[in-house]
Amino acid sequence: MRMGHLALKRAIRFAAARDLVGRNVAEFCEAPAGQEGRPSRPFTLEQSAALITASAGTGIGAYIALSLGTGIRTEEARALDWDAVDLGDPTAAPPRPASVAVWRSVRRSGDTKTLRSRRSLRAPLFAADALRELQARENRDTRPVSATRDGNPLDAANVRREFRTPIQAAGIDGSWPPSFPPELRRTFVSLMSDNGVPVEEIARLAGIRPKTIMGWLARGATLAIPSPVRSDSPTGCIGTGPRSPPGGPERQPAVDRCCC
Repeated sequence: MRMGHLALKRAIRFAAARDLVGRNVAEFCEAPAGQEGRPSRPFTLEQSAALITASAGTGIGAYIALSLGTGIRTEEARALDWDAVDLGDPTAAPPRPASVAVWRSVRRSGDTKTLRSRRSLRAPLFAADALRELQARENRDTRPVSATRDGNPLDAANVRREFRTPIQAAGIDGSWPPSFPPELRRTFVSLMSDNGVPVEEIARLAGIRPKTIMGWLARGATLAIPSPVRSDSPTGCIGTGPRSPPGGPERQPAVDRCCC
């Protein structure tokens, strides 16, 4: 509403400067304040672990595990192709960790939200296991990773519908709004911040500015979770690699830092 009011004022001001209208009547109007935004409700560590367990082996399981473990946006997770996923090799010497190259989204342009959002992320063990299980169960390595039963990419309605069963199976109480996927990203930020990870590191992994992370925390996006994160906990070990397109000369991510 506010943006529409500003656009209308600019348009009438342009017309008034050319004597096409007598006065800018939009200057005398005030845009309504609107409703307060919905407070963020990230999951606790226990709820996150229960959700990962409840969704294991389902079509949405890898989506949930990857979103909780890396903090990628729902628009990035739905656009993720198998050619952007490296499942790694645990038997190699040294072991090669699994990773995902986040370079696309379901936006009209196909690009990520910002240039900062283009990143390569090391997948934690539980997310890598979920991706391997999904590939083995569906026996496919073509795009996309998260798809409907017909093989089509998931849309926002598909994701919300698929979330209902694991949420109920995990025993998560509360009247949750229909926009579950964004809560996974906020949960990632909440768990990382609560366990002492610097804001700059969280912002680098999430692909956003540190100022945005600080705004989330100031608005209560983080929770006071008493349980410490162990090495086998859902937050896992996450890092970023070189910023090169999937399939490029530097495809394999060199994990330069570890947050666990």
